[in-house]
Amino acid sequence: MSIIASGTASGGIGYTPENPGPQWADWAYTVTAQSAISHYSFAHELGHNLGANHNWTTEPAQPDNGASGYFPKKGDWSSLMAYESGCRKATKGACGRINRFSNAQQTYRGEVLGVPTTKPGSADSSLVLNRTGTAVAAYRAAKTDNSLCGVTTSVSPTGGGSVTPEQQGPYTQGSKIYFTAKPSSGYVFDHWTLDGKKQTSTSTKIQLTLSADRTLKATFKKATTPASTVTTSTSGGGTVSTAKKSRDAGGDALYEAVPAPGWHFAEWRLDGSYAGDDDIALDPAPGTAQLTAVFERCRHTLDGRTEGGRGKVELSQPGPYADGDTVEATATPAKGYVFQDWLLDGQPYGGDEENAHGETAVTFQEQSHTLTAIFVRTRGMAGRP
Repeated sequence: MSIIASGTASGGIGYTPENPGPQWADWAYTVTAQSAISHYSFAHELGHNLGANHNWTTEPAQPDNGASGYFPKKGDWSSLMAYESGCRKATKGACGRINRFSNAQQTYRGEVLGVPTTKPGSADSSLVLNRTGTAVAAYRAAKTDNSLCGVTTSVSPTGGGSVTPEQQGPYTQGSKIYFTAKPSSGYVFDHWTLDGKKQTSTSTKIQLTLSADRTLKATFKKATTPASTVTTSTSGGGTVSTAKKSRDAGGDALYEAVPAPGWHFAEWRLDGSYAGDDDIALDPAPGTAQLTAVFERCRHTLDGRTEGGRGKVELSQPGPYADGDTVEATATPAKGYVFQDWLLDGQPYGGDEENAHGETAVTFQEQSHTLTAIFVRTRGMAGRP
C-alpha cells in the first residue's frame, strides 16, 4: 500500500525488509509527499519495500549485498536510492536524482550506473529488486479490477525487436493506446498480429481501442535495418544535442534536451505526438521522423530567510525553478548560535532526512515558497544578540 500525502510535507518513508517474505507483509507500505513524487521519492520508497538501501556514504553500516544507491565520483547525478545531500558532501557535484536504480550492467550518460556485487561497496539495486520482487508480490493475493484491460505484447523472433506502449497499462475500457514496434539491428518490421489475426498494416505504430484484454505480437524479419533520418527542433528556450551512447540502449543514438537558463525541459514530441519526458531520448524507429524538444519557462522562486538569531541560508542552485525541481538548503549559524528548525511558508517543516543538521530539501509543484531557518543562541552565552 502506498499513501500520498498532500500539504507541505516533503520526502517519504518506506520500510526495508531484511529478507523479504510473508512475515513482512504488514510492513509493506510507503508514505510519500505529493510534492515529492516528481523528485522520484515515490519510487525511492517502493525501492525500500523491495529491500533496497541508501548509498554507502549516507548509510555505511548496510550489508554489502548490492542493494545500495549509487552516484559517480564526480557527482553528476544520484540514482533513485541515493541521497543527493550525501552525494554533494562526497563529491561537491550537482548530484541531481535520476529515475534509475543502480545497475552495474548499464550506463547513464556514458557513466556506469553501479558497482558489481563481486566488488566491495557493491551497488546493483536492479539485480536485487529482480530477486526480491517475486517474494514481495506474493504478500497478498492478486486482485484484478474487471473494468481494466490489459495488453499482452510479444515479438517474433526472439531478439528481433521490441514493442513499446505510449503508456503502461492496465487501461480503462474505451482507452485508445498506441504501440510502437522497433526492430533490432539486422531486422526490419514485417507485420502485427492482433488477438491471433494478422494485420495488413505495415506501419511500425498501431493504435488499439480497448474494451477487453488483448494480445499483440510484432513480427520482424532479417534484413538490413534502414537508417533513421531524424530532424530535431525545439519549442521554447533550449537546444537538442547528441548525447553519449549507452550500453543499455544497445548502442542507439541518443538525443539530449539542454534547457537555456531560466527554462526547463518539459517533453519530447515525435511527429507531433507525446514521446516522453526524460531529457534523454533514444533514436526513433527506422524511417523519417521529426523529434521536437519542448521547453517551458521556470517560474517558481525560493525566498531563503532567517529568524530568531544570526546565521545564513545557502541554496544549492539559484532560481527560478520549475515544477519537479528540488533545491537543497543549508542553514549555517553564526558564532554563538545553533540551528533549531525550518519553516516552509510559515509552517513547521522537517524537509529532508538531515534537517537536524541544518539541511533540508524543497521540491516545487505549482507554487513558489519561503523557507525560513530558525537560529537560537547557544546555551550559556551572554552579551548582545
